[in-house]
This record gives sequence, C-alpha cells and structure tokens, in this order.
Amino acid sequence: MIFSKTALDKAITAFEKKFKCNLCMHDYCGQLDHSILPQEHVNRYCTGIKKNHQRIRSRCILFDQTLLQQQFLKSQKSFWKQCPFGVTEGVFPILSGNELSGCMFAGVFTGDPSGENEVF
Repeated sequence: MIFSKTALDKAITAFEKKFKCNLCMHDYCGQLDHSILPQEHVNRYCTGIKKNHQRIRSRCILFDQTLLQQQFLKSQKSFWKQCPFGVTEGVFPILSGNELSGCMFAGVFTGDPSGENEVF
C-alpha cells in the first residue's frame, strides 16, 4: 500500500497529537525520504538540553547514531531508551528487507504518577 505525502503527514500529526510526542528519523543508509520526518529531535526538551549542555549533546549523538546502529544490527527489535536526563523514547528500526536503513524515535515521555505520559 502506498500513501500520499499528504496522508502520511496527517497520520504523523495525528499520532503526535494523540500520544503527545514528536517523531523523528535517523537515516543510516542515505536513501530515506528526509521530507517525511525531521532528522533531529525537535521536541523542546531535547532541543533545550542539547543547546545548553554540549557534553550531553555529544553523548546523545554518539548513542543515537552509533550505539543504536550496533544494537539494531544485533537485534532488529524496537525498545525504550532512557536518556541521561531521565526521559524515555521509543526507538524503532526502519528496515528495507532485512537491511537496517535507519531508525525512528517517538518521545519524549516521562513517568507520571497518574499513569499518563507527560511530554516536556
């Protein structure tokens, strides 16, 4: 099934609104359509942390671009990751056949006593 860019944009917007999160994608192969999702974590929490803490920014980049690829090459399963500041993101491999093409992030979330996810 092929979706139009407009339909895909609407679905992404609905997902982000419903789950109060942002989606982004990292391209490991140089072949993914960069107009679908942002290549950077655009939520205000990650943007603010990376702007004000360059050391942490380097750790985030190392994890997201290197360590995640290594993890997905071992197992192509989705998982939750927690950053050094305690927020959680869902991480999902993007596969082309059996080849790892990239990954998608959904977040950021933190635990909330009410059982709801809270977005920064």
